[in-house]
Amino acid sequence: MAGYIGTTPVPQATQHRESFTATGGQTSFATVGYTPQFIDVYLNGVKLAPADFTATNGSDVVLASGATASDILEIVAYTPFEIASQTFTGDTTANNFAVTGTFTSRGIDDNADAVAITIDSSENVGIGSISPTSLGTGITTLELKGNSASQTDRAGGIRFERYDGTYAGAIYNADGAFKHDSGAYPMLFVTNSSEAMRIDSSGNLLVGKTSADNGATVGVELRGDISKLYVTDSASSPLIANRLTSDGNIAVFQKDGSTVGSIGAHTGDIYIASATDALKIDDNARPASTTGGTNDAAMDLGTSGSRWKDLYLSGGVYLGGTGSANYLDDYEYGTWTPSMNSYSGSVTSHGEYFKVGDMVTASFSITLDGTTDASAWRIANLPFNWDNTVGGSWGGCITKQDAGLDGHSFQVVTTNDVLIYNSSGGTRSYTNVGVNSNIRGVVTYKAT
Repeated sequence: MAGYIGTTPVPQATQHRESFTATGGQTSFATVGYTPQFIDVYLNGVKLAPADFTATNGSDVVLASGATASDILEIVAYTPFEIASQTFTGDTTANNFAVTGTFTSRGIDDNADAVAITIDSSENVGIGSISPTSLGTGITTLELKGNSASQTDRAGGIRFERYDGTYAGAIYNADGAFKHDSGAYPMLFVTNSSEAMRIDSSGNLLVGKTSADNGATVGVELRGDISKLYVTDSASSPLIANRLTSDGNIAVFQKDGSTVGSIGAHTGDIYIASATDALKIDDNARPASTTGGTNDAAMDLGTSGSRWKDLYLSGGVYLGGTGSANYLDDYEYGTWTPSMNSYSGSVTSHGEYFKVGDMVTASFSITLDGTTDASAWRIANLPFNWDNTVGGSWGGCITKQDAGLDGHSFQVVTTNDVLIYNSSGGTRSYTNVGVNSNIRGVVTYKAT
């Protein structure tokens, strides 16, 4: 029967003794029970050695040699001590404490009657909880407090050290202790004894600066209060986005969860894309697909209701095709001052022209004062010299407002003169010029 320490049931014995009178040659003796290895066997008062008997099944003791009739066999069985439910007071010391059965622990108490910390079989830690479901379950407040009233700038935090005890960094609450009031106490992250980052009381993450100022000073602001990111540097690129290995988007822009545009890289160049088309910037600025590829004749420059104002080109433009015949490299509009060659009177004149490529169309209005002579009419001072290498290309019409003298024609005869003919094909002289005679016309010719 088990023995007990403290308040115990009856009986309180820690051993059991049985006595047997042997018959001639008897070897096996049935006991009321014992714990193997906790048994002594005596034959006629002499304690037998373990080699003289077998006691392993908890009930029978078997002698190695048969007993003589009337021999007395005594068996003393011992029961290990068991500790009943006890409350210990004072100091209890044990050099070694081993539990062979199931051990149930309520955890580490708080020096009173409540469990403070529990570590369960799944290695979950509960602070203030006896049934943790994860690391830290049941924590209501974990306080890290400064150990000196002078530490007002570092009221509580975590310090990191190297294996040799040298300082490696820290996280601490600044400018006050952990409080449940409206005080603004940022959380600081320190490396190499200097602040590297902080989270302020508004939930803003600040790197390289100590206060949020909407990007006015150098540093990074991840604004939790207004959902904005500011990256600011001085005399250097504040933002670098780097894509490795493959072409594709570097930045993607969305509206309500749907992609509306992107900026990416294609064959070493950049493209700016909408959801359907893109502009690629390499040696040329040209239409592209949304991944920077070729996208021929798919986009317009401006619209009928949203036009560009002026277009400045140092070269030409291809109109309607890409061949050399479609290349326009010159357009000009201006005024010129016509004159009447060999006319001895006074002339009042005005002229305008436009030049497309090497073709010139010039209009003119000339008023004569009525002076007459036999010289042929010749309008001089064309805005561009005439190119006569292709058979003297020219054409146009001229009118004189005096009655009966309309329908004149003309021919460009020198590099910048127009010889005027009458309706009969002859030249027209100044003989019939009236006072304030007005000559108007237009001429088209190929310029040099």
